[in-house]
Amino acid sequence: EGAEPALVLMAGLEPSGYLVPDLPASARVLRIQGYFTGPSATQNATDLAMAAAIAAHRGPMFLLYREYEDLRALPAARHYGLRPEPGSCQRFLPEVEPDRRHAFLFCRLRPS
Repeated sequence: EGAEPALVLMAGLEPSGYLVPDLPASARVLRIQGYFTGPSATQNATDLAMAAAIAAHRGPMFLLYREYEDLRALPAARHYGLRPEPGSCQRFLPEVEPDRRHAFLFCRLRPS
């Protein structure tokens, strides 16, 4: 009651947008890394807008990515001053996934 909705940051390059409709309707979702945007030395307007949204957010934050993309996703979160809370990551594999070897991780974030 009165709590700010969650902010879910999607990272890595694998397609995962199809998961958004399964998140709570109140959650805000930002794709902090992908083929068109992502942390870099020369940030574009989208990167800057996401940085501002992340900095202003006061509710819970989560990171969503494929488990084998941690070498991309974790530095992306660190770029925004965030890291997964130890022991908070939940592994899941949607039923629609044809390749049953590569699950997603959903981790609570905290400031670095």
